Amino acid sequence: MKKLLLIPGSLRKHSFNKSLAMIAEEYLKTKPEVEVSVLDYSKLPVLNMDDSYPFPETVNEVREKISEADGLWFFCPEYNGSIPGGLKNMLDYASLSYERNNFASGSPLRGKFAAQSGAGGKMATAGAQAALTTLLKRCGCKVMTEDMVKIAVPMESFASGIYEPTPEVKEELIKEANAFLTFMGE
Repeated sequence: MKKLLLIPGSLRKHSFNKSLAMIAEEYLKTKPEVEVSVLDYSKLPVLNMDDSYPFPETVNEVREKISEADGLWFFCPEYNGSIPGGLKNMLDYASLSYERNNFASGSPLRGKFAAQSGAGGKMATAGAQAALTTLLKRCGCKVMTEDMVKIAVPMESFASGIYEPTPEVKEELIKEANAFLTFMGE
Protein backbone atom coordinates (compact mmCIF):
# COMPACT_ATOMS: atom_id res chain seq x y z
CA MET A 1 0.00 0.00 0.00
CA LYS A 2 1.39 3.39 -1.06
CA LYS A 3 0.47 6.42 1.04
CA LEU A 4 0.13 9.61 -0.97
CA LEU A 5 -0.23 13.01 0.62
CA LEU A 6 -1.68 15.72 -1.63
CA ILE A 7 -0.49 19.22 -0.71
CA PRO A 8 -2.28 22.28 -2.12
CA GLY A 9 0.10 25.23 -2.30
CA SER A 10 -2.63 27.77 -1.70
CA LEU A 11 -4.55 28.20 1.54
CA ARG A 12 -7.43 29.97 -0.24
CA LYS A 13 -10.77 28.25 0.33
CA HIS A 14 -11.64 28.01 -3.39
CA SER A 15 -8.08 27.67 -4.63
CA PHE A 16 -7.64 26.66 -8.26
CA ASN A 17 -4.91 24.28 -7.15
CA LYS A 18 -7.10 22.69 -4.49
CA SER A 19 -9.52 21.86 -7.29
CA LEU A 20 -6.70 20.01 -9.05
CA ALA A 21 -5.86 18.16 -5.83
CA MET A 22 -9.51 17.11 -5.46
CA ILE A 23 -9.51 15.65 -8.99
CA ALA A 24 -6.31 13.73 -8.24
CA GLU A 25 -7.72 12.54 -4.90
CA GLU A 26 -10.92 11.30 -6.55
CA TYR A 27 -8.93 9.33 -9.12
CA LEU A 28 -6.42 7.92 -6.65
CA LYS A 29 -9.20 6.68 -4.37
CA THR A 30 -10.15 4.26 -7.17
CA LYS A 31 -6.74 2.58 -6.81
CA PRO A 32 -6.94 -0.14 -4.13
CA GLU A 33 -3.15 -0.09 -3.68
CA VAL A 34 -3.14 3.62 -2.76
CA GLU A 35 -4.15 5.42 0.42
CA VAL A 36 -4.59 9.12 -0.28
CA SER A 37 -5.22 12.17 1.90
CA VAL A 38 -4.96 15.95 1.59
CA LEU A 39 -2.71 17.91 3.95
CA ASP A 40 -4.18 20.88 5.79
CA TYR A 41 -1.37 23.07 7.11
CA SER A 42 -3.41 26.26 7.44
CA LYS A 43 -2.95 26.47 11.23
CA LEU A 44 0.86 26.46 11.24
CA PRO A 45 2.53 29.39 12.97
CA VAL A 46 5.25 31.27 11.13
CA LEU A 47 8.55 29.50 11.69
CA ASN A 48 10.61 30.99 14.48
CA MET A 49 13.54 28.84 15.56
CA ASP A 50 13.21 30.23 19.09
CA ASP A 51 9.85 28.42 19.32
CA SER A 52 10.93 25.09 17.85
CA TYR A 53 12.28 21.99 19.58
CA PRO A 54 9.85 21.11 20.92
CA PHE A 55 7.59 21.98 18.03
CA PRO A 56 4.07 23.30 18.58
CA GLU A 57 1.42 20.55 18.30
CA THR A 58 0.13 21.81 14.94
CA VAL A 59 3.66 21.50 13.55
CA ASN A 60 4.07 17.99 14.97
CA GLU A 61 0.81 16.91 13.29
CA VAL A 62 1.94 18.15 9.87
CA ARG A 63 5.42 16.65 10.25
CA GLU A 64 3.91 13.30 11.26
CA LYS A 65 1.59 13.21 8.24
CA ILE A 66 4.52 13.94 5.93
CA SER A 67 6.66 11.36 7.70
CA GLU A 68 3.98 8.66 7.25
CA ALA A 69 3.58 9.34 3.51
CA ASP A 70 5.51 7.55 0.80
CA GLY A 71 4.86 10.28 -1.74
CA LEU A 72 4.01 13.97 -1.71
CA TRP A 73 2.13 15.54 -4.62
CA PHE A 74 2.14 19.34 -4.61
CA PHE A 75 -0.48 21.47 -6.38
CA CYS A 76 1.15 24.85 -6.40
CA PRO A 77 0.22 28.28 -7.74
CA GLU A 78 2.85 30.88 -8.57
CA TYR A 79 3.26 33.98 -6.45
CA ASN A 80 5.76 36.53 -7.75
CA GLY A 81 7.63 33.91 -9.74
CA SER A 82 7.95 31.45 -6.88
CA ILE A 83 5.95 29.42 -4.36
CA PRO A 84 3.47 30.89 -1.84
CA GLY A 85 4.80 31.88 1.58
CA GLY A 86 2.51 29.49 3.46
CA LEU A 87 3.83 26.51 1.52
CA LYS A 88 7.44 27.64 2.02
CA ASN A 89 6.78 27.99 5.75
CA MET A 90 5.36 24.46 5.93
CA LEU A 91 8.31 23.05 3.98
CA ASP A 92 10.75 24.87 6.25
CA TYR A 93 9.15 23.18 9.28
CA ALA A 94 9.12 19.80 7.52
CA SER A 95 12.77 20.12 6.55
CA LEU A 96 14.02 20.53 10.11
CA SER A 97 15.86 17.57 11.58
CA TYR A 98 14.17 15.25 14.04
CA GLU A 99 16.73 16.20 16.69
CA ARG A 100 17.93 19.74 17.35
CA ASN A 101 21.36 20.39 15.82
CA ASN A 102 21.64 16.77 14.61
CA PHE A 103 21.21 16.96 10.85
CA ALA A 104 22.11 13.28 10.54
CA SER A 105 18.83 12.43 12.34
CA GLY A 106 16.98 13.18 9.08
CA SER A 107 13.73 15.03 8.53
CA PRO A 108 10.19 14.16 7.45
CA LEU A 109 11.02 15.26 3.89
CA ARG A 110 14.26 13.37 3.38
CA GLY A 111 13.87 10.48 0.96
CA LYS A 112 10.24 11.23 0.05
CA PHE A 113 9.06 10.89 -3.52
CA ALA A 114 7.59 14.16 -4.79
CA ALA A 115 5.55 15.31 -7.79
CA GLN A 116 3.92 18.61 -8.61
CA SER A 117 1.22 20.22 -10.69
CA GLY A 118 0.15 23.80 -10.93
CA ALA A 119 -2.58 26.11 -12.16
CA GLY A 120 -1.79 29.79 -12.52
CA GLY A 121 -1.38 32.69 -14.87
CA LYS A 122 -0.04 32.83 -18.40
CA MET A 123 3.32 31.30 -17.36
CA ALA A 124 1.40 28.22 -16.13
CA THR A 125 3.37 28.09 -12.84
CA ALA A 126 6.74 27.46 -14.54
CA GLY A 127 8.59 29.68 -12.05
CA ALA A 128 6.91 28.09 -9.04
CA GLN A 129 7.59 24.58 -10.32
CA ALA A 130 11.27 25.40 -10.89
CA ALA A 131 11.56 26.92 -7.40
CA LEU A 132 9.71 24.02 -5.77
CA THR A 133 11.86 21.44 -7.59
CA THR A 134 15.02 23.14 -6.33
CA LEU A 135 13.68 23.38 -2.78
CA LEU A 136 12.45 19.78 -2.63
CA LYS A 137 15.74 18.43 -3.97
CA ARG A 138 17.60 20.55 -1.40
CA CYS A 139 15.44 18.93 1.30
CA GLY A 140 16.38 15.44 0.11
CA CYS A 141 13.24 14.55 -1.85
CA LYS A 142 13.28 12.37 -4.96
CA VAL A 143 11.51 14.71 -7.36
CA MET A 144 9.70 13.55 -10.49
CA THR A 145 10.57 16.14 -13.14
CA GLU A 146 8.66 14.67 -16.09
CA ASP A 147 4.90 14.65 -16.75
CA MET A 148 4.27 17.68 -14.52
CA VAL A 149 0.92 19.32 -15.24
CA LYS A 150 1.17 23.08 -15.81
CA ILE A 151 -2.06 24.93 -16.51
CA ALA A 152 -2.56 28.50 -17.65
CA VAL A 153 -5.90 29.37 -16.10
CA PRO A 154 -8.24 31.48 -18.27
CA MET A 155 -8.33 35.16 -17.26
CA GLU A 156 -12.09 34.99 -16.65
CA SER A 157 -11.39 32.48 -13.85
CA PHE A 158 -9.22 35.04 -12.09
CA ALA A 159 -11.99 37.61 -12.43
CA SER A 160 -14.68 35.26 -11.07
CA GLY A 161 -12.49 33.37 -8.60
CA ILE A 162 -13.81 30.09 -10.02
CA TYR A 163 -11.84 27.60 -12.08
CA GLU A 164 -13.50 24.57 -13.64
CA PRO A 165 -10.85 22.14 -14.92
CA THR A 166 -11.63 20.84 -18.41
CA PRO A 167 -11.85 17.12 -19.24
CA GLU A 168 -8.42 17.50 -20.89
CA VAL A 169 -6.94 18.83 -17.64
CA LYS A 170 -8.50 15.94 -15.73
CA GLU A 171 -6.90 13.49 -18.19
CA GLU A 172 -3.53 15.20 -17.73
CA LEU A 173 -3.83 14.81 -13.96
CA ILE A 174 -4.72 11.12 -14.30
CA LYS A 175 -1.69 10.67 -16.55
CA GLU A 176 0.52 12.39 -13.96
CA ALA A 177 -0.97 10.29 -11.15
CA ASN A 178 -0.09 7.10 -13.01
CA ALA A 179 3.39 8.41 -13.86
CA PHE A 180 3.96 9.30 -10.19
CA LEU A 181 2.92 5.85 -9.01
CA THR A 182 5.33 4.33 -11.55
CA PHE A 183 8.06 6.76 -10.42
CA MET A 184 7.50 5.59 -6.84
CA GLY A 185 7.95 2.00 -7.95
CA GLU A 186 4.37 0.85 -7.78
